[in-house]
This record gives sequence, structure tokens and C-alpha cells, in this order.
Amino acid sequence: MKNSKILINVYKKCPFRWFVYFLYYLLQAVIPYVYSFLIAIILNKLIIDNFFNQSVIVTIILASLVFAINTTIYKWGPLLYDYVTFKLRKKFQKDFFSKLAKEDVLYFQKRENLEKNSFAENAIGFDFFHFGSATILFVISLFTLIFASIALFSYSIVVFLITIAVSITLYFFKKHLINNEIKFNDSLKTYDLQLNYYKRVYEDKNAVFEFKIYNLFDIYSKKIIEIETLIQNKVNSFAKKQSVLWFLFYFIKFVFNIVIALILLNIVKESKSPTIGALYFGIQLFNNFIGDFDERLNDIISLKVSKKYINDYYDIINKKNNYTNNIIKSDEKDYLIKANDLNFTYDNEANFSLKDVNIKILKNKTIAILGENGSGKSTLVNILLKTYNNNLCQYSTNIFVDNKIGAIFQDYHKYSFKLRDIVLLGDLNKEYRDEDIISTFYHLDATNILNKVSLDDYLGDSYNLGGKNISEGEWQKVNLCKVFIKKDRDIYVFDEPTSSLDPKAEYMLYSNIKNYCNNKTSILISHRIGFAKLADYIYVMENGRIIEEGTNDDLLKQNGKYTKLYHEQMKYYDKSMLEDIKI
Repeated sequence: MKNSKILINVYKKCPFRWFVYFLYYLLQAVIPYVYSFLIAIILNKLIIDNFFNQSVIVTIILASLVFAINTTIYKWGPLLYDYVTFKLRKKFQKDFFSKLAKEDVLYFQKRENLEKNSFAENAIGFDFFHFGSATILFVISLFTLIFASIALFSYSIVVFLITIAVSITLYFFKKHLINNEIKFNDSLKTYDLQLNYYKRVYEDKNAVFEFKIYNLFDIYSKKIIEIETLIQNKVNSFAKKQSVLWFLFYFIKFVFNIVIALILLNIVKESKSPTIGALYFGIQLFNNFIGDFDERLNDIISLKVSKKYINDYYDIINKKNNYTNNIIKSDEKDYLIKANDLNFTYDNEANFSLKDVNIKILKNKTIAILGENGSGKSTLVNILLKTYNNNLCQYSTNIFVDNKIGAIFQDYHKYSFKLRDIVLLGDLNKEYRDEDIISTFYHLDATNILNKVSLDDYLGDSYNLGGKNISEGEWQKVNLCKVFIKKDRDIYVFDEPTSSLDPKAEYMLYSNIKNYCNNKTSILISHRIGFAKLADYIYVMENGRIIEEGTNDDLLKQNGKYTKLYHEQMKYYDKSMLEDIKI
């Protein structure tokens, strides 16, 4: 994206705050020159005139005041930074998350997208401000540099020409040094990602069990040390080469300062009206010139990195989805979702994950989708619920309000929030009393959770050390409360909710579900046969296709895949349990 368009977008987000920022740094740029000028006058009065008078006292007071102002405004810098960045970040963040909300789930499963999101978030937090502020400072410094150049030129053409020549030389020298560092940091990215991965494994509670059983701690610690040593060796080697160049850079700068000081001193000596004030002011002009030039040089070079992150942000914001909306609104009243000859393939995969699928989700009925792992049942439901999008997917639906859907998935996130807040994630559009939440726990026979965890307690310990830990079965019930806190959903979806539970616990969970799903539309997805009698209609999937469909009794008569699974798994279930589960 062009720099001009970036700046326009940055400044129009909060124009008044940027104007305040501009005035602040304009004042900060001018004051050093005013202060140097006043000190030069004082030096001349004291040394040349050799006495105090009223004008000297007034000048000293003015210089002290300017110094105090200069010191004070530096203290305002962090406050001004917060003043501008808060509003700026808020504006850009709103656009960013609005765009992400339109992406499907598959977008977030790609590593390159997550990396770009991370860079874009960095742009929101820092780089947009840096781009806007650096441009303002560059414009201000341009004017101060012009003023300093005119003053130096009138004071000494030699000093002016030497300053320009050395400044340009130092600019390209420093640019080369910083570019070296940018390239080097990029070369370490793969090693940093690998190191972070190995360190994150320690935080995985599931991995720790294998670490203990297979004694993997030593192996992993050696691997981490190996990568850290490799990185450190590369850093040391680079630092040695770079330090020589940085020494040369600052040596040139030091020699330059000495040469300019000697030239200025010689000019003052040969002047018909030599003044210590003139010498002081000349040196300060030179130092201010070099200082401003050096700082703006850093800004210009660092903008290269900021521009990359900003471009990542706009790549996301301006990205056009490569799929079309093939959802058709239907006037038929007997179903919520219907798909005819539905096909789906994941990106960069040649084979279809779903092929010629025909399915109808009837209103106020319980539909079961049965299949072994990898059969495509979860993919199908993700498409029907609009979490996956693809040009090949076309179906009709009577559901157009997202918060009318309630779902529990096999792999769910365990939020480290207050118990109350976790439950209320199920419906953020309405305010609920604590009595409503407790009632939901009661109807799901989950009040035992409230006996050891209050609604104000945090669950988990991701960032709150006082968080309470609960069992897997209790997490399942908390998630059910999240789904059932809202009473008027159009459809309930349960995707492998009992995969980690034994048949008895599975029975108890479905017993809780049936209290809420009576005469409501629900979809049950599993590779287990135990829930089959819950369903009014069953679809059996294999290799991305629906190979059988019908009621439990119909499918048993077909003596096909369903019958085989039924007889293989029935031995794990108590007959009385299956007879009790009815919706």
C-alpha cells in the first residue's frame, strides 16, 4: 500500500489528537534552538561585557524558563503517546476484528494466516502510530534542519558543506548497519519458532504425562539447549562483525565533531569581533543538526519494518474471500437446513472430503450423523453451520441468526474466566441474573459443580493462579450450561461430546441433554452407536458420502454398516441405559 494512503488512513482516525501531537513536537524541536541562542547571549554578556546588568538577568530568567519548559514537555511524552495510541488502536482494532469475524474456521487453521494476524496486531499496537509520528517528526525536523542549514551556511560555508557531506555518508553507513540487523533477525525466525514450540510443549498438560512415562525431560532440555546454543553462536558471530562496523561509524562521528569544533574555534579567533557565544551557538547548531538528522535516520530506516506489518494489516482488511455465498433462503417450513448434492474439498487437496451429500435437518427432530473417524461427519456439520465456506457448497437454510445456534464440540476451549462469564458466553445479547445461571445448572443436574466452585471463581490457571480445576465431565456440564442458558435456540449441535467419556458417563450426559432437547431441533454427531435411539432419523457416513439413512429400526433391517457398528458396540452399553434414553 502506498505511503500516502497509509498516512491518510492513520491521520483521519483521530485528526485532533494528531494535531496536538504535532504542536507538542514542534515545540520540542524549536526550544533547543531558543535555549542555545539565549545561552549564547548570556555568555557574551558575562565574558565580553564582563558585568551583570538588567538585560543579563532577564536573559538568564528566560533561559531558565525555557530549560524548565523543555524538561517538562519531555515528561509529557509518554502521556501524549497514550493519548494518541489509545484512540488509534481502538479504531484500527475495530476494523481488524470485524474483518476476522467474517472469515471461516479454516482461515484460522492455517499457520501463515495466524502469523500474518500476529504481524497485523503488532501494526495496530505500534506500527500505525510509529508511521504517523515518524512522518510528523520528519516534517518538523525538515524545517529545523533547513533553519540550522541556513544558520550554518551564513556562519561558515566550510562547516555547512562538511556537515552535509558527513551526514550523508553516515546516513548510508547506518542504513547498511540496520539493514544487516534486519536480515539477521529474519534469518533467526525459523530457529526462534522452533525454540518457542519446544518451550510451549512443557505447558501442554497432556504432553507432561508422556514426558514422565517415557522420560522425555532430558531429551527435550538437551534439544532446547542445542537450539539456544545455535542461536547464541550465530548472534555472537554476527555481533563481532557488526561491532567493528559500529565502532567505525561512531569513530567517524567523533572525528567529525573534533574537526568541526576546531574549524569553529579558528573562525572565532580570526573574527573581528570574536565571541564565546558565537562559538557556543555554532557548536549547538551543528549538534542539533546532527542529532535531528540521526534521529530521523533511525525513523526512516525503522519505517521499513513498520511498513511490512502495516501491509500485513491491509492484506487482511482488503482480502476478498475466494468463495461465494451459496446459502439459499427457503420458504419450505418442514426443515431448517437441506443440502442436495453437496461437495466440499479443503484447500490444496485434490480429493473431495464430501461428495454428493444429500441431507435434510427437519424441524423439532433429532438427527444423528454416525460414522467412524475421518468419515466427514464433522466437516459436513461445519459447512451446514456456516463455519466452513467453499464455492462447491450450496444448500438452503431457514437459520439466518447466528446466536440461534447452540453447539458443543469434541475439542473445546477451556476458558480461564469466571464461571459466570464462561456460561454467559452462550448469549452475550441478553443480561442474565445469577438465579438464571443457577437454574440452568439445576436442570442439567450439575449443581455439584456449584458446591465447590462459585460463579465468581476463575476456572483453570492459564493466567489466574487462584483458578479452580474441575474434571473433564464437569467441563462438559459447564459447556452444556453455556449452550442451554439461551432458551430459544433454533438448533442444537453435539459433535462428539462424549468421546472422552465411558458409556455410563455418556449415558448421564445424554440424560442431561434430553431435558432440553425435547421437541427441539438437534444434531448428534459421533462414531459411537450409544446415542442412536435418541435420534428420529440417522445418517451413516463413510469416506465423505452418506451410505445409509433411516430410523434406528429401518437401518437395523438393512443389515449394512449401521448394523455392523450396532452389534460391535452394543456390548459396551447396559441395556437398561439405552432403554432409558428417549427424546
